[in-house]
Amino acid sequence: MKRANGTGTIVKKAGRAKPWIVYGGAYRDGGKRVVPFLGSYAKKSEAQSCLDAYNQNPQLIRARMTFEQVYTEFKQGKRYRELSKSQRDCYAAAYKHCAQLYRIPFSELRTAQFQNIIDTLEAKGLSISTLQKVKVLLTVLTAHALQTDAASKNYAGFIVLPAAQPTEKRALNELELAKIDAAAASGNTAAQWVEYLLHSGWRIGEMLELTRFQYDPIEHTFRGGKKTKNAINRLVPVHPDVQAIVDAQLAQNGDTVFCLPSGKPMSPDYFRKRLFDPLLKELGIDESLTPHACRHTFATRLKINGADEFWRKRLLGHAAGDVTNDIYTHDDLECLRAAILCYDRQKRKENKREAG
Repeated sequence: MKRANGTGTIVKKAGRAKPWIVYGGAYRDGGKRVVPFLGSYAKKSEAQSCLDAYNQNPQLIRARMTFEQVYTEFKQGKRYRELSKSQRDCYAAAYKHCAQLYRIPFSELRTAQFQNIIDTLEAKGLSISTLQKVKVLLTVLTAHALQTDAASKNYAGFIVLPAAQPTEKRALNELELAKIDAAAASGNTAAQWVEYLLHSGWRIGEMLELTRFQYDPIEHTFRGGKKTKNAINRLVPVHPDVQAIVDAQLAQNGDTVFCLPSGKPMSPDYFRKRLFDPLLKELGIDESLTPHACRHTFATRLKINGADEFWRKRLLGHAAGDVTNDIYTHDDLECLRAAILCYDRQKRKENKREAG
């Protein structure tokens, strides 16, 4: 028998442990059409019982939605669909840390349970960045639950993060740089990518978003950058020492220059966990370093080797007076080349000898 309009629907999606998906009847909320997600079930009879109960008392069923169900419903909404892939990956990673909440009705969750997730992760030594991402997810899901009557109070608003511990920024030392040089020369892809970071000053997210359309094959420069108005659309020449690395990456013709073997882009988190961290371990380099240390090394080397401060700032995307990144003259480009050439292996050796 066909179900009456406005009484919801049951959809079967093959390939799932719980293939019977239940939706309540659509309604208007401030002019927006809302189709409430009620859950997924292994048996059709269970799905039918859920829908029948919902039609008798919608508020009761929404109040029994679990953390897992709220997350699943959120992923089906417009707000989630408009997120970038990297943002979705962050939510997915944060969700995995919340496994102990999956089966609990969202309306029964309190600040203490949310806070316990944060405190447990902190005790395991996870970074403040990871804890912040988990808090963001809990806050977003709570907002969704409040908007859809799956919760009645914002307990996520009382979560307290630990104070961020100041970290000492440092450049890679001579021995570490020599190890990376040797690994890159031997064909180690991770080391070659790190070499490019060291010779360019890009933030890791900026490097991983570069495409072949941002590369000028005549001038051997990239246009890119993000985060601040001074960083966006800046011009960065390719250092001659890493031109071969860039050429090899461009030849892959991927969606981005520095891409997965499939040609698809990779996230900064993937780069660090799958390439950067294993490289440090393999080479016996301080494993507390992050990809940002490459940018810090670049800036330090340029300053030590006498790069003009104005052009050094332009390369790094720092404020450098009242300038625009939209137009560069030939003289500007030559000044940028002169500055980037201050990152020079021979000069590093000379500095080391002078220091000794």
